[in-house]
Amino acid sequence: MHEYDSNDLKSTLMYIKVRFGTEPFMKNGRVVALLFDLAPELNKERNMIERFSNLGILEEFATTDAANNGLQKRVIAKSFTVLTEEEYILPNIVNEYINILAEVFGWSERANNSEKEKISTEKSSDNVVDNKSSADNLIDRGIVYLENGEWEKANEFFEKALAMDAKEPMAYFCKMMVECKIKHPSEISNFSAQVCNNPNFKIAYKLGTTEFKKEIDRYLTVKNDSKQSNGKPNFAAPQQNNTVNYSQPTQVQYNANRNTNIQNSSSVTQISNKSPKLSLFLGIATWIILIIALMSEDGSFLFFITLILSISGLVSGIKAVKNKGA
Repeated sequence: MHEYDSNDLKSTLMYIKVRFGTEPFMKNGRVVALLFDLAPELNKERNMIERFSNLGILEEFATTDAANNGLQKRVIAKSFTVLTEEEYILPNIVNEYINILAEVFGWSERANNSEKEKISTEKSSDNVVDNKSSADNLIDRGIVYLENGEWEKANEFFEKALAMDAKEPMAYFCKMMVECKIKHPSEISNFSAQVCNNPNFKIAYKLGTTEFKKEIDRYLTVKNDSKQSNGKPNFAAPQQNNTVNYSQPTQVQYNANRNTNIQNSSSVTQISNKSPKLSLFLGIATWIILIIALMSEDGSFLFFITLILSISGLVSGIKAVKNKGA
């Protein structure tokens, strides 16, 4: 059986891979638990590996083809970006742990101090331009499948685009759309919480230009169905003012107010229709009581009641006339 040094992280991780395979690396917290049992002295290293596990970096290392150098570069670049810019870990420490994982999984690629650039500085300017153009073409092809809901096929093209250009924000953005099952950016506002928490979205936002970020912000708040002629989400076109002007009443608000006024008018009409009947009743009651008061020996009390009813009838009658006039 393969032996390991419990005081060395790389040795212990290699033992875990040989003994248990790649499965523990693909399940959050499994490698951390094994490190706790196999190498209890590696407290600092275990804490760092736990962060790698929580961010899904261990799973990416475990599932990336060891023979695909392009994908290795992309995973290294993405991991470096997340760990340094979101987790605020020093670049030299990030490189150290990334290189340990790369060696454990038999990768030929390694992280270095210039990893912030995501693409090797050995490439000439012409090659960089060619890669950018090729990545754009791959993204365009992937968007066709994306809009048809063919998620896996679309994701293949976005992965290939990132293999060509590891700092292409549109590719990360499109991968987010695949993971959130969004066919077009106009639907993003319906999934804003899920989108903002997506790791690929965060990377796309950090790598994107100012105009790119403004366009994303607009899609997060206002629905828009605009597309470029080639079907690509329009992140470079001039922005249109689609914001609702809440200082002006919209047609919906106007209709709602109109319906409310009609209902209120109907209620007033019903009250107005009842007022003449009430006035008639009070008038008849007043005359009956007045007659009884005149026929009785002491009609002062009845006369007082008659006076009150007369006043009430007069007020009710005036209100009825006003309502009818209105």
